[in-house]
Amino acid sequence: IISNRVYVGNLSWSTTPRDLELHLAEVTGREVTRANVMYFRDGRSKGCGIVEFATLDGAAAAIETCTDTVLKGRKLFAREDREPGQEGRQRQSSGGGGDGNGRSSSSHPRNAHYMEPGSKLFVGNLSKEVGWPELRDHFGRVAKVDWADVVMDRGEGNYNNEKKNKGFGFVRFYSASDAKRAMEELNGMEFMGQVLEIRLDDRT
Repeated sequence: IISNRVYVGNLSWSTTPRDLELHLAEVTGREVTRANVMYFRDGRSKGCGIVEFATLDGAAAAIETCTDTVLKGRKLFAREDREPGQEGRQRQSSGGGGDGNGRSSSSHPRNAHYMEPGSKLFVGNLSKEVGWPELRDHFGRVAKVDWADVVMDRGEGNYNNEKKNKGFGFVRFYSASDAKRAMEELNGMEFMGQVLEIRLDDRT
């Protein structure tokens, strides 16, 4: 583990940052320096948050002990916060290329001739508020995402956070093992008010 920050998912909509802080401090017995719950612009919870511990040991203890503990009627899952996209921004600053559509989590150019079989996931039952950035960031907590997209309704215009999607999208990882791990960890878990339905994309 290289970060003292932990990503916590499957939060109840009524969970506050203080609730999250107290719960993780009690379960781990470690000092929590900060806890944040992620919210939409209208104030609704996204069902996930970030908890920062005073030490790496505290974060490791949270990852080890907090998954499947119950807070406000919901079983939590916890993992190291990997801050998706950071590595990509570093590559871009050093002159890397990109796919031009903004949907890649990094500036790593995609190889049009090869994609490892089993590295792409179909993600169904998405909340209508989910866009490709939210999908990328959510799956990026498990492993580095190569590309993510959400299928939008025809006639809705260009994507922005106010547009509606068709309820499904796709996420591609750099390896089949990362895709498998993401499917195992996130399938059946709630994200932005909907229980995700994840499977391998048969077209890969």
